[in-house]
Amino acid sequence: MRGNLLAFCGALMSFGIVAGRFVPLSAVAPVSAALLLACAAACALGRRPSRVVVLGLTFCAMGAIHMSADAQGINEGITPVLAGRGAEVSVWGRAVSSPLSAGSRSWFYLEVNRLECCDTTYECRERLLTTADSSSFEGVFPGVRLRAWGSLEPDDGGKLWDRGASAYLNVKPRSADVVSRTVELARSGFSRSYRRMYSRSVAGMMEGVTLSKLDGIDSGVLEDLEACGLSHIVAVSGLNVSSLAAAVLVLGSLLGVGRRGRYLAACSAGVAILALADFRPSASRACVMGALASAGELRGRKYDAWAGLSIAGMLILVLNPRALFDGGFQLSFAATSGILLAVKKSRRASAGHAMLAVCAGAQIGVLPVILLKGEGVPLTALAANLLAVPVVGVLLVTAWISAVLYMAYKPVGSALGIVPDLCVKYIMRVASALGRVPTAAAGGPRWQVAALCLYAFALFVFVTAEEPRRTIRAAAFVLLAVVSVLAPGLPVMGPSSQDRVMVIDVGQGDAILVQDRTGACVLVDGGPDPELIVRKLSAMGVKKLDVVVATHPHSDHVAGLLGVVERFPIGMVLDTDVNGEGCEPHHRLLGETRSRGIERVVGREGLFLKVSGEIELEVLYPPVGLDTSRLEPNECSMVVMAKVSGGRVLLCGDLEAEGQKTLTSFHPDLECEVLKVPHQGARDAVSDELLSAARPALAVISVGRGNEYGHPSRRCLELMSAKGIPVARTDRDGDIEIEVVSGRIALVEHRR
Repeated sequence: MRGNLLAFCGALMSFGIVAGRFVPLSAVAPVSAALLLACAAACALGRRPSRVVVLGLTFCAMGAIHMSADAQGINEGITPVLAGRGAEVSVWGRAVSSPLSAGSRSWFYLEVNRLECCDTTYECRERLLTTADSSSFEGVFPGVRLRAWGSLEPDDGGKLWDRGASAYLNVKPRSADVVSRTVELARSGFSRSYRRMYSRSVAGMMEGVTLSKLDGIDSGVLEDLEACGLSHIVAVSGLNVSSLAAAVLVLGSLLGVGRRGRYLAACSAGVAILALADFRPSASRACVMGALASAGELRGRKYDAWAGLSIAGMLILVLNPRALFDGGFQLSFAATSGILLAVKKSRRASAGHAMLAVCAGAQIGVLPVILLKGEGVPLTALAANLLAVPVVGVLLVTAWISAVLYMAYKPVGSALGIVPDLCVKYIMRVASALGRVPTAAAGGPRWQVAALCLYAFALFVFVTAEEPRRTIRAAAFVLLAVVSVLAPGLPVMGPSSQDRVMVIDVGQGDAILVQDRTGACVLVDGGPDPELIVRKLSAMGVKKLDVVVATHPHSDHVAGLLGVVERFPIGMVLDTDVNGEGCEPHHRLLGETRSRGIERVVGREGLFLKVSGEIELEVLYPPVGLDTSRLEPNECSMVVMAKVSGGRVLLCGDLEAEGQKTLTSFHPDLECEVLKVPHQGARDAVSDELLSAARPALAVISVGRGNEYGHPSRRCLELMSAKGIPVARTDRDGDIEIEVVSGRIALVEHRR
């Protein structure tokens, strides 16, 4: 009963915080005071309301007032005022997040304690989003004390509010005290040991799990972890706290340490992880619950898990009400609630089934949060966590010990380092295998919705099942859900085992993927639909894109690239300098490219890019001297010759007749195995001169089925038929896969 009451108070406190988030303090305070006065008046009149009502209203009012006051403090602080003036400042403070990077820029949140501007010093406690060159943030981690200087910029869109920040600060930071430099030195020592002991990918993964450093993790590995629901293991969280605490308890028991000593050691380990995580909500929640459980165990009192969860939640919200809007807080408390429900249902079950029920309960808890955010649900998350989570505790302990021993005596450290090396490789293989399965979204196609319903029902059965037969039935439901979500993409699932070119069926538009067996990928245009191209690429096993090419600023070519830039890590965007003011998607694409720090290169004739050992790109058009400001975008469309495993693919965008004449005059020999026909096969899409110069073995047309333009035109098809060129079309053949082996091509059609 006590746990239920605390959970009720915590829920009403959260409701009050949500109300205070959007209602000003001038309105919240009178309403809250009126409600509390009404309760007091009722008591004075002898009509005493129940304790539940009084406590509920009190916590609700407390949350609303606390949140409103916090919001007012952010909006009326000194940093927003100075940011409005673009002031140059010096600040002293503490980093409260790990640096994140995109391209040449990095950023982290800085909690300012003291600020100096124009010979005036201000004492404050405000947050800033600090940005600078990536190299400037080496050695910055949560908790480090530093001094920084630079210019303030206002947060015009209110994007930083939920993180408690009020402005941007462009700075070059510098560590300010001996303690911070000592911690920085220790973290650097761990990183150096990892990088000397292991391969780059293993060392990066180990830094993520043990130090919460994500800058060294391979982007493909990070995508795999996110795709199968394991991203929480590389962001120090409740899992890390509980895993390390459990490992310390087991180790203490094996060493014969007394009960009090074991629990104190476990709590100390949890506090160390908590400090490393900069008191993140998930780690804070686990530490508070663990401390309460340890105290209860030592005093011989029964521990109420719901009460512990509620106390942890209210304590975090009292200290930082904005945490309610943090994704980590939401997922942590949702997962823990699901676990507690599962534990209650499976108290009499075997150890194996109890673990299965706990993992299923965590997935049930986070499922509503993921769906409310509009994100896809990883259907392999249950299996991934069952396989990977048990080794996290072993990985944490052995990685730290082996790194320390390696600093002292390399042979011993290297010998013990075999254990964490195997653990990391095992987790990476699990993530790589299960991360290939596409996620299912509530707003997706019907087959995704059906798969999502099957998965949710299976999780419920796992939690409530008391007989082995029901567990087997639930596993069958999960398998059926995975098959359902895989079915539409089975012909093109997984990373390619061959070098290939995929002409993707995106409707009335273009999207061509060039991929080799090592995983190097080039995407030329993205079609008109961002969601469709992202779904198609995910089904093909794409994790990152080395180069994205935007041939010209028309929506049927670049609109889909907006989703691609938001979803996938990208090395470079190859674009034209054509005036695209009339194309809003192109304008937004350039803005996203800049904001994410992605390198943008203007493609002109003569540009040559070697993407991998098997993929090369050569830009053939537009010429360097061409004045693109006076021409239509189609006439300036970028033409790229992609060389794949000795085969040549001529990608012409939407280049029209005049441009084709210029192209063939400069390049009379355009011999290729595959020609991508421009402009969806329109009447004048391809000239006789272009076909004579290219002499393709195959022509492909990317075109929408039943389009209003009548593409591809009869004239275009007859011209290629007269020259004996076979034609593949996405409106008829669906996704067109062309495998390339030593310059020879093989066509694999995926019909609708």
